[in-house]
Amino acid sequence: MTAVIDPAAAEPGGIAVSAPSPQSTPAVVEPGSATPESGLLEELPDSLLQPPYLYICVGAVALLLLLLLIVTVLCIRRLMGAGSSRKEVQAALREKKSKVRKTLGEIEYILHYDYVGASLSVEVLTIHITDPKIVQREDEKEFSCYFRVYLYPDMNKWKESSKQSKTFSPSFDETFTFKVVIDDLDKKQLLIRIFRHHKLLRDVAFGDATLQMGKKELKPGYAKLPVYAYNPALDDPLGEIFISLRYNTNTEKLGITIVECKNLKALDWGGTSDPYVKVLCRVQGKVVGKEKTKVMPRTLNPYYNTPFSFKVSPMKLGQVDLQVIVKDKDTIGSNEIGAVRFGLEPDSATAEEQWDSMIAKPKRPVSEWHHLMPSAD
Repeated sequence: MTAVIDPAAAEPGGIAVSAPSPQSTPAVVEPGSATPESGLLEELPDSLLQPPYLYICVGAVALLLLLLLIVTVLCIRRLMGAGSSRKEVQAALREKKSKVRKTLGEIEYILHYDYVGASLSVEVLTIHITDPKIVQREDEKEFSCYFRVYLYPDMNKWKESSKQSKTFSPSFDETFTFKVVIDDLDKKQLLIRIFRHHKLLRDVAFGDATLQMGKKELKPGYAKLPVYAYNPALDDPLGEIFISLRYNTNTEKLGITIVECKNLKALDWGGTSDPYVKVLCRVQGKVVGKEKTKVMPRTLNPYYNTPFSFKVSPMKLGQVDLQVIVKDKDTIGSNEIGAVRFGLEPDSATAEEQWDSMIAKPKRPVSEWHHLMPSAD
């Protein structure tokens, strides 16, 4: 600090007193005053800028961003899932068709229905036997066969063809006519049973071809019918069951509805039964679910309308073995009446066609009547 001597202020002793210069006096900062540099920091509470609150705020923002990212990814996968699920279902159908039930051959025929005369006519043109066990093991020159045509389940009446020899693809060109009103066709199936003719031995049935009749299924004209191995169960009708199938690609659920049965075989005294239906679903040989309906006492025509569902991914549809078994409940245990099998090993052409339709048209229910067969298990 520079002192300025004021002569007038000198004391009598001749000694001058120095006074501070007003221009050089420093500014004094009050404790409560604010500076421009601290204005921005004072806008936030001091507690939020110090741990642990600062860490909590940063963590909350990061969590919100993570949740937003997860939701976005899920939405994208959902939009892309519809197309991929359909592709997986179609792949399962191709896999299933590569493992379809083995046929012995096929029949070429022409179907006609006369609405005026109330008659059904079927003209069998040619039967082609392609089973290696027959074609490779038997001498074609010694082979002889014929067939019978039935309106199943009536096995007491049939039409028989002529015998054809020395060929595995015999041509018949024979027409057979049955008197039947159109309303009764819903209860019938056309059954063509092929017999092996032996000169010295008894003739033996070796192949069956069935065609579902009905107003909706009746398709007049030329067509081909697959021939499967002879099924002795058709000789003793066990009854019929109406089943609806549906596969949902979004939920990956295989749905089956047991609607009703009719004309079941009576297993109890008094000509009746106490039927219930058991559903067993296997994937790759492993049981993934089993369900059953309630028991309907003393009836051969029970009505259930009971739905079930099983979790099956689209890629595993071609490996599903779905079995529907109708049983008669007894006081101790139960007896089997008959069964229907879908998927990997269908027990009839009708079961195979319904399963293929379900896969080809996902999310749509496909319903069909089936004749019960003895269970393979």
